[in-house]
Amino acid sequence: MHSNYVDCQNFVKDCENKSFLVELGASLFAEKNYNLVNISRDLNISYSNEKEINSEKNGGLGVWDGAEWKIRFVDGSSSSWYDGILGKAKMIWRYKMGLFSGKTLAFDLAEKFFHIYDYLNNDNHYLFVEDILSNLNLTWTVESTAKDFFLKKGVNENFVDEIIGGLVRNTYGQYVDKITAFGGLISLYSAVGEVYSSKNGNMNIFKEMLEVSKNVNLKLNSKVITVEKKTESGEFIVTTADNKTTVFDIVVVATPLNKVKFDNIALPIQQVEYVTVHTTIVIGKLNLNYFKLKDYKELPESILIPSSADCPFNSFSIKTWINGTDAAIVKFFSPKKLEKSLLEQIFVGTQQVYRRSIEAYPKLELKNLNKWKTPFQLTEGLFYVNGMEEWISTMETESLSGLNIVNYLKNKY
Repeated sequence: MHSNYVDCQNFVKDCENKSFLVELGASLFAEKNYNLVNISRDLNISYSNEKEINSEKNGGLGVWDGAEWKIRFVDGSSSSWYDGILGKAKMIWRYKMGLFSGKTLAFDLAEKFFHIYDYLNNDNHYLFVEDILSNLNLTWTVESTAKDFFLKKGVNENFVDEIIGGLVRNTYGQYVDKITAFGGLISLYSAVGEVYSSKNGNMNIFKEMLEVSKNVNLKLNSKVITVEKKTESGEFIVTTADNKTTVFDIVVVATPLNKVKFDNIALPIQQVEYVTVHTTIVIGKLNLNYFKLKDYKELPESILIPSSADCPFNSFSIKTWINGTDAAIVKFFSPKKLEKSLLEQIFVGTQQVYRRSIEAYPKLELKNLNKWKTPFQLTEGLFYVNGMEEWISTMETESLSGLNIVNYLKNKY
């Protein structure tokens, strides 16, 4: 690994030195993400339904375009923003039957996708990412944008732009009229399906996996610079930043291809463009005037930004209030750095600002199935676990891609 730790979460402290865990990303997994669920159970890692986690918070959700509210759900008692008579009434008033028709489509997709477990759990493997789509009858999910798909299915346009579009901006930092139908459906499923989070952060799952794994030699602060294939033997020479080399029979690449130099290897695929996500965590007192509100109880703890809105951030979430005061720990996702001048508008005062930017996931763009061929094996002995990310990028699908490669190796050797 190029870093000196196995983690992607951040602890921040308030002025009284009380610690809070704020995950920078990959904070949720679905009920039917069987790999993550089963691993958590096997390792005795506690996890909870996201609604249970938020049950003591005001919760609520709002759609804010940077100037005005499209809709707000804040009842002070439930974290499920569309539960209850009032919530459903608001949804129908603004979005007609958009929630219910969209939810049905998201659940239908999930049921089709989950058949992948039947195939892989029987030691089968796919050669190409496209084979998965064909096998599951899901090729259509990459041939249409999410917006076109939902509108053709009769989903209310406001719901598509504001709710689905907001979820897409939050989940993938992209736009509903550009992202694939699959990306839009998965983004919606994350809001309407049953989702979980590990008690001490989801990265704890992977740290525990390393702890119990045998014969694992984890090298921290060892960024891989080059992977070279030896013509005579077919072995691979892996060189790290400290100029040390190691010879391997098989190499699995689990990073964007542009992060590694490949020598004597003709890659059969083009490198994909990744989306840079800026995560900003702020401890401070929010400025209600910025949100055109008069009371903190009116402020939803999760805010989505419509796809059509010109707003400097893609999402806003209050992770916790500090000791019952007006100060809060707030997390933003944005396509660019949130400048100090903007934070001074959103907050009356700030105690701490933490920033991090990463290339989080590829652009989930439409695919020409006659030309799109992403193999799991780049050349003999060299495998690419991130190939599925061109189709869908989640923790669970990364684990499924890894399982697919393991099955390939089991079947071959």
